[in-house]
Amino acid sequence: MKETEEVELTDVDLFAEYLELQMLPGIVQTAAQAVLPGVPGKAEWTPAKFSLDLDYPGKIETIEFIRSNGKKAVIGGEVVPPFYNFLGLDKRNPNPPLITYDVFDMGAKMMLPKPIKQQYGEVLADPAEWAKFSHRHAF
Repeated sequence: MKETEEVELTDVDLFAEYLELQMLPGIVQTAAQAVLPGVPGKAEWTPAKFSLDLDYPGKIETIEFIRSNGKKAVIGGEVVPPFYNFLGLDKRNPNPPLITYDVFDMGAKMMLPKPIKQQYGEVLADPAEWAKFSHRHAF
């Protein structure tokens, strides 16, 4: 492996109580040379304001119910997509999500952990079937 520059492992599970990786001097030297020098001079910060000027005219209906422990739970009421809550914008949804599922449309080429591939294997290639599968197994 003297001439090998890169080793890539796919679909590999490592089970170990102890794992040690040794960086050989040649690798460390190559990595140090790959680091680019900083930009000379003083860096100036340019203030900028991020905004998404989109209007969403609809609103999801709100449903309020009492949980078995007596606490009130409210779902719905969304007026903007859920990622707006994390952008620090003025537009926010009134209630946090209580139920969520991920559905991807990348098919078999998607890099997912083995347990997820085992659970969703038959529906990975079809996002609509994946969503139906999640819904069936949630309720």
